[in-house]
Amino acid sequence: MDRYSIDVLNTAVDIIEAFQFNGNVPIKPGKLAQQTGINRTRIFRILKTLEQRGYVEADGQNNFQLSLKILQLAESVHGKTELPKVAKPFLIELAQMTGDTVSLLVMNHGNAICLDSYQGHYSLQVAVPIGQILPLHVGVSPKLLLANLPLEEREHLIQTMTLTPYTPNTIVDRDELREVLKDIQEQGYAVDEEDFEIGVCAVGAPVRDHTGKVIAGITVTTPTTRFNMQRKDELIRLVIDVSVRISAHLGWNGEK
Repeated sequence: MDRYSIDVLNTAVDIIEAFQFNGNVPIKPGKLAQQTGINRTRIFRILKTLEQRGYVEADGQNNFQLSLKILQLAESVHGKTELPKVAKPFLIELAQMTGDTVSLLVMNHGNAICLDSYQGHYSLQVAVPIGQILPLHVGVSPKLLLANLPLEEREHLIQTMTLTPYTPNTIVDRDELREVLKDIQEQGYAVDEEDFEIGVCAVGAPVRDHTGKVIAGITVTTPTTRFNMQRKDELIRLVIDVSVRISAHLGWNGEK
């Protein structure tokens, strides 16, 4: 531990991040203790402190969840970031064209995090909340981001990450993951068919900065009921087109 770190603050951040992994549904301190390995009494005291400051909310049964005050903090950073500003009109356009949920994800401390998300016009939508954290071996944008890292960094992450099985389709073999990442690099897009959540499919393409470096991934997420072969091909074409146009606005000239 760094000598400048404050232990209780590290613990509080671990608790806040645990809410994100649980989809910010109301949760009891005991369950958080099981997931984080932190003492239940300590978790409860930190949660009550966060509640007093307005960052978490509790019901009458001591179920806690993050409050909208967290979103206010996120928005203050979000508004100063160039990428979401540039991408916003294109993401909205893509959501309108596809009718499905479109999201923008970037790397964040060995995971992927959703920076922005817009829903389409279909009544049945797959929610992808801003701030959601995803491991890099599932979904499309997480794997896109992992596939396009420098070889040494990518291999280090592959060797050290936990390949948690979320569904029967989740990749849990490191060699298989390497092969999938190689295919993603070569084809320039990724497809997820229920590897993170049953009933949910997605396609995605990378966003590049002016140097050609992949800095984000765009994901179109749709229920499996709307995901046949023809629609998959259409979504791939649309998401690649939009990702290329966003990259061009960031200064990319088409060379990797």
